[in-house]
Parts: sequence; C-alpha cells; structure tokens
Amino acid sequence: MTIYTSDNKLILVAHRGIATYFPENTMIAFKAALISNIDILEIDIHRTLDNQLVVIHDDSIDRTSNGSGKIKDMTLAALQQFDYGITKDNKFEGETLPTLDEVIKLIQDYPQKLLIELKQPQNYPEIENELIDALNAWNLPKNKVIIQSFNQKSMKKYLI
Repeated sequence: MTIYTSDNKLILVAHRGIATYFPENTMIAFKAALISNIDILEIDIHRTLDNQLVVIHDDSIDRTSNGSGKIKDMTLAALQQFDYGITKDNKFEGETLPTLDEVIKLIQDYPQKLLIELKQPQNYPEIENELIDALNAWNLPKNKVIIQSFNQKSMKKYLI
C-alpha cells in the first residue's frame, strides 16, 4: 500500500508485513518489513476463546495455516500448535501465530508506526477497550499507532 501526503512524501505501508515474500502476519514478515524502508507496519487482530489478541487477517486459520477453525472458537495454546509458515513455503515451517503483545514488543525497537486493523470487531465485544489497554500497558506513544476498521460503530468508540 502506498500513501501520499500533502507535501508529496511517499509513505510505504507493509501490509501484513512483507507478505509477498514471507507468510503474512507472522513475526518473520514483520521483522523483514521493519528492517526495510517502510514507514508503517500494518497488522490485523482478532480475539481468541481465552481472550488473547492475536495477529491474523482472516477470522479462521484455514487459509494461512495447516489447521482449520475459527479464531474466536480456539484458545491461544490451541492456535499456536499449527504452522503458519508452511502454506507459503517449506522454508518458513514453524512460524506460529503472533500475539498483539509480541508485535508491540517488536515494534518498540523500531521507528516505524504500527497500523492496527480491527477485523470484524462486531464479533468481539469490547475489543476496542482491550486494544487500548494493551497499547497503554506497553506505553506505546499515541503518535506511533494508527487504528482502523471498516466497522464505523467500532471506530466511533474511540471518539471521546
């Protein structure tokens, strides 16, 4: 994704990490993005059955892992038993499903901003508050985070 600012400065967004070359929304894809020339790292989040915020685009693991099932119906421990790299290439075998905390911890060592997309927030009551709590727990500066969702009701919850 590419964004132009009013002064024609090009802003590069790594959508799901560098998903062209690495398995999307995995730590290896995020690390590759952060050491490259990007400005913003984009991730997607969902919530597990045991109330953990995890980084994955789809509401299921069917497309991006060697398992199947809905994120909201599985615990973090169950989800992390599957391989999230092997569907991209055998050389990525062993990639696990990252948590939001792992990504926040990673990005703290880099200058890039973090763009967090809430995927289907209507399926996860109060996920907006949980996201804010997680960001505050890590003391991530507000100017380092962008939150987006296609769900306007969810976005209105951030307007105070």
